[in-house]
Amino acid sequence: MSDTLSDVEALRHELTDLRQRLEVAEAIVRAIDQSEVDAFVVRPGGAEESEVLVLGNADRPYRLLIERMQQGAATLARDGTILYSNRRLAEMAGSERPGLSGCSLFDLVAVRDRAAVQAAVTRGSREPTETAVTLAPEGADELRVQLTVSPLLDGSGLACAVVSDLSSQREIERQRERLLQEEAARAVADHTARVLREADQRKDVFLATLGHELRNPLGALGNGLHVLRLKQSGEAVVQRTHEILARQLDTLVRLVDDLLDLSRLTQGKISLQRSRFDLRQVVGRALDTCQAQIAERRHHLETTLADQPVLVEADEVRVTQVLTNLLNNAAKYTPEGGRIALRVEASPARGDAVLRVSDTGIGIAADVLGRIFEPFAQVDTGTPRATGGLGIGLTLSRSLVEMHGGTLTASSQGPGHGSEFVVRLPLAKAQREPTTLRGPLTGRPEPRAARIPTRILVVDDNCDAAESLGLLLRHLGHEVRLEHCSLQVHESVLAFQPAVVLLDIGLPDIDGYEVARRLRSDPRCRGVLIIALSGYASDADRRRSLAAGFDGHCAKPIDVRELDRLLSLAAPAPRDPQSDDAASAAAD
Repeated sequence: MSDTLSDVEALRHELTDLRQRLEVAEAIVRAIDQSEVDAFVVRPGGAEESEVLVLGNADRPYRLLIERMQQGAATLARDGTILYSNRRLAEMAGSERPGLSGCSLFDLVAVRDRAAVQAAVTRGSREPTETAVTLAPEGADELRVQLTVSPLLDGSGLACAVVSDLSSQREIERQRERLLQEEAARAVADHTARVLREADQRKDVFLATLGHELRNPLGALGNGLHVLRLKQSGEAVVQRTHEILARQLDTLVRLVDDLLDLSRLTQGKISLQRSRFDLRQVVGRALDTCQAQIAERRHHLETTLADQPVLVEADEVRVTQVLTNLLNNAAKYTPEGGRIALRVEASPARGDAVLRVSDTGIGIAADVLGRIFEPFAQVDTGTPRATGGLGIGLTLSRSLVEMHGGTLTASSQGPGHGSEFVVRLPLAKAQREPTTLRGPLTGRPEPRAARIPTRILVVDDNCDAAESLGLLLRHLGHEVRLEHCSLQVHESVLAFQPAVVLLDIGLPDIDGYEVARRLRSDPRCRGVLIIALSGYASDADRRRSLAAGFDGHCAKPIDVRELDRLLSLAAPAPRDPQSDDAASAAAD
């Protein structure tokens, strides 16, 4: 009886224990079904050794974060079994399932790396471990990855594995490096562009300032030349000197204008003053300019001109400038005693007028030929002798020729074999009326209409320019007073009461614009004709002068005909007998 009771009691305990285990199992199944757990682990052994690990609902935000990772992630058992993995790891392993739970991590890697992975998992359950391995799932391409294994729970033997795609990281690094390089390149380009803009602005300022400063001595030279002309010397030598000076002054003025226009060249703002003329005419003017340099180096000059007129419709002074540049270049780069040949001919079959300048000089290397027309380009002479020049002559020459619809080309057989430059311009179209050809400039004074004596105040801080202009005006019969200080102009106008004020714009203290505005604001000066004198001669400069209250604008050096035209607009001022005597004395 007692044995039966014992058996019943034992059975009751087993039923109780079984009921408890069933309740736990039901709870686990319910939790799994409601996504409250990720997995459970049953460790084999006796009942006392069995253990269930449950990851509760509180961990779901972390799981969502892990699912969004760009790296693969997994929870590992001691033997490498994957208890949980995110979608990214499944993608990297080539699995069609969203997770790899129940798979072995070792099966996902290449055979050659499995020992390394096993060591990493074993060590990673105790401390963080990293190693580079290759994923080689069945039916998928190998993928080099970085495996990082870290302990998950102290004493649990579980580990967390993070798998990073090294190829993606390298691509990211490459892209980052590329972006850094592009950013650096943009920074360099921006800096370079800024430096170039600043340099271009400095160049424009330099050219404008240089042109302005050059015009002051040109003004004095031109005024002095006009004074000498009015002497009407009959000596042939003096007359010839006048002619040469007139041509050189005209050429120098145009060259200064080219210097000022260099910054506008690429914008096509240089204007041409076309006329119909015989191309042979420019030869004498160009040779007068270059003769001294050719003679100095004892060059042999051969000139061949066409028998018949070679008519073109072009800017004669600009074409002369082109030929002058080519002759200067030939003389510059041809050794002493060398030969320079100039030929002018017509090519009716091509419709071209042709200028050829060849020499026996140093020649041009083939790799340099393509660059000699670039701005500021210089030819290496290979000798210590400096040839000088700014390197803009050929640039301007080609641009001027192309503006005429022509071409300028260069050829050479190489260093030591000389060079040839050929200008081709369109021949002029035939006209019904006969063409009258103009001869070269003679420098003789032109007939002028009778001038009405006028009282003129000349204002210029350059004493030589003011004095020479004063001499010229007195010889023309005008009454003149000079003023060099801009602060004294207003007082001088009130005291002298001139009909005309020739006012330099580039004055110290206050500029000519402000002086003009002050004069215009005084009712006592409103009847005065104010004419600007300036080294700046662009249309914009002329508009600015008119806006400031000037009645006219004269560029230096003074064009006497233009000055006469402007002075004719002024009413004659009352004559001062003492001033007449002083003017006569100055003329004598």
